[in-house]
Amino acid sequence: MDETLAQLESLVHARPASRWLAVRKTHLEPLRSLCPCGLNPLLAYFGTGAEALKTVLAEDLTKGQKTMTCQAWHFLAQGEIEALCEGCHRVCAPSLSFSFFEKG
Repeated sequence: MDETLAQLESLVHARPASRWLAVRKTHLEPLRSLCPCGLNPLLAYFGTGAEALKTVLAEDLTKGQKTMTCQAWHFLAQGEIEALCEGCHRVCAPSLSFSFFEKG
């Protein structure tokens, strides 16, 4: 988690807030949509981290800062989840049925 938080800090401080949000906002997708089988362990890792961040940030940051930090977390999560799923050999699509194998 320490490394992930360090990456988050770097990401948040890398660009001015308004530009970062404008560039990154369109790339945010629901994390579950990135892993159709739902077996990627990073889904739980980043989901739990998001909830913890929301709780910790609730009192200390402005609304804009909270939004930027949460979106940066999501963007970081998205990249990590996609990277792990790229190496997955699990077939997530529904199985195909071929009529010539069925008794008729």
